[in-house]
Amino acid sequence: MASDRTETQLMYHVAPPGARSSITRHGLDWKRRDPREDWREEGDEELYPYANYLTASLAKALEFQRERNGGGILYQVDVSDLALIRDLDEDYEGSSYYTTDPIGPSRLTQL
Repeated sequence: MASDRTETQLMYHVAPPGARSSITRHGLDWKRRDPREDWREEGDEELYPYANYLTASLAKALEFQRERNGGGILYQVDVSDLALIRDLDEDYEGSSYYTTDPIGPSRLTQL
């Protein structure tokens, strides 16, 4: 018997500690981000568009969390049925994606 249920796909996101209450209420939405938390350097706009960034690699997410000043909050994200774009950043070896769509709080689990 065929099932209509699709398997949940999980990725990871690291957010600044100050974003916890907003993420709890609204989920991940780059439009709500504090501009003081912009990690991009001048000239990075084309390589890193404003978006919600995710990685398929828990190891890479943990590495990014350790590298952030002040740490970060690690979330597991249900990305099933989301339109994801592959990030071309070579540091993430093909495991990084982004979406410009908001990701609702029901898709997030804080780890």
